[in-house]
Amino acid sequence: MMVSTTALVSVGSICLLLSAGWFYVHEISELDAHKAALKNHDDTATRLDILADQQSSLLQHINNLHNTVHKNNELQMRTAKAEVLSQTGSALALVDKPVAVTTKNDDIIAAAPLPKRKLFIIINSYAGGEARRGAARETWVKELKAMYKEDNIEAKFFVGKSENPEAMKKVYAEQTAHNDIVVIDFPDGYSSLGEKVPKLYKKVCDMFNASYVSKVDDDTWVNVKLLPSLLQRMKPERTYLGLMMEGMEVLRGAHKNAENDLPRSMRTFPPYASGVMTIITHDLAMLLGNPPLKQIKMVNDDAFFGILFFPFDVERIQETRIHPWGIKECKSPAQVAAVHYVPPHCFARLSANISQGKPVCNSHHGCT
Repeated sequence: MMVSTTALVSVGSICLLLSAGWFYVHEISELDAHKAALKNHDDTATRLDILADQQSSLLQHINNLHNTVHKNNELQMRTAKAEVLSQTGSALALVDKPVAVTTKNDDIIAAAPLPKRKLFIIINSYAGGEARRGAARETWVKELKAMYKEDNIEAKFFVGKSENPEAMKKVYAEQTAHNDIVVIDFPDGYSSLGEKVPKLYKKVCDMFNASYVSKVDDDTWVNVKLLPSLLQRMKPERTYLGLMMEGMEVLRGAHKNAENDLPRSMRTFPPYASGVMTIITHDLAMLLGNPPLKQIKMVNDDAFFGILFFPFDVERIQETRIHPWGIKECKSPAQVAAVHYVPPHCFARLSANISQGKPVCNSHHGCT
């Protein structure tokens, strides 16, 4: 009996598809074994400690899952995800509960209701970023306060500790003058961003009950007029918006962005959004603030998002109006939600162009 080549290819494709689905389900089932250990623990801190203890194995399973999906086409990936959707369940709910507050005497007291915010914007800064903060404060942050005064949208600068006492003295003086800086007890530095950023989300979740949390860099200019259109794209839960990066290589060795603590078999990162500007839902902010992989040292804080969110049913929303490397060609205001690498003296020009309906232009070297 003769069998057509097309039939053989179809049978082979089905076998490959089922194989991909099986491996994906296998990895998810391994992840579920970690989650199962948490279900009998009502105490948030206990659940998080268990996750932290299992982080090495958990990271390896995430890596295996990523490698399996990375080798297959989009149809296979969607099919595999559909098969495991019911198994992922409400894993994020494990950390999406009010956390008790610990006093200095280690007495546990009930968590008080937190002030509500529709959107809270973290502006990631550092002690020496006074000029950047001033430029943002006098332009888009000022516009944000005026435009959304009644909408529970707020932005603050977050600064880590500097080893320079004089620099910190200036930061505290600046905070006294403007009341818009939050100092976190963590040393600032490029190589520690992957550890610092989760602490920013933890701080925000301890301060506010925000439906959505955004993070931008202090040298990022934001078109606040477009914030409503960005939020309209978001769902209430498990949603992650930004300029999504796919297939980004994991660098090793002495490179400033090297990730030498990740498994050697992880050659590319799971999809993640550029850290220039992201918006996530409250449940994901809680997960970032209490990450099961909290001991991992990573330089690339944005790639950490991709690793942490990858095993869960998180919807990624591509937002191409975010420009991480400046703007090579001038864009209309409607095409620019945020621009990175903006020198302090260019913030006012970009805001003026927006208010006048003029094109937005910026590069590493200046603005027009």
